[in-house]
Amino acid sequence: MKLRLMPAALTIVGGLLLLIPACTILFSGVPRVWAPYPMLVVLPAMMDSPLGLLAPSLGFWVLGLKLFTGYDRISVYSVCLFALVGLANLAWFITGWAHGIEYQGGLHTLLVGCFNAALYCLVAFLGFTGRRRPQYWRAFAFHWGFFAWLGWCAFPYLGELP
Repeated sequence: MKLRLMPAALTIVGGLLLLIPACTILFSGVPRVWAPYPMLVVLPAMMDSPLGLLAPSLGFWVLGLKLFTGYDRISVYSVCLFALVGLANLAWFITGWAHGIEYQGGLHTLLVGCFNAALYCLVAFLGFTGRRRPQYWRAFAFHWGFFAWLGWCAFPYLGELP
């Protein structure tokens, strides 16, 4: 009985821990390298909605619903979604690069881009190994990493602040 509760408890705690990267925007004041204002969190905040801070956690719990039962496989759906979001994030950087350099500065934009790419590659590696050798921890790490990336640095704010 105790082993059945463990994946559910870990999945709940993992989702709650995703509040930490999402909350970095609360302490930075303006976009910083360690808090680049990801759109998943910023857009709802601009509309005075607290859902932005909860979005990474809710996404993790919904996409990783099977993690609650200890399921050890990463679905093709999750991998495809991760790839599509990665391509959209790349397009975001390409179209916003000039605005980022103009308003946040060249060093900030470059560091955020490098950090973003490094974190994306790490999560991609987790997904690759999790698909090849299914284990609960690998599936958990992939899904958690995906939403940590989304809630911390994916689609960073590049441009003039409102």
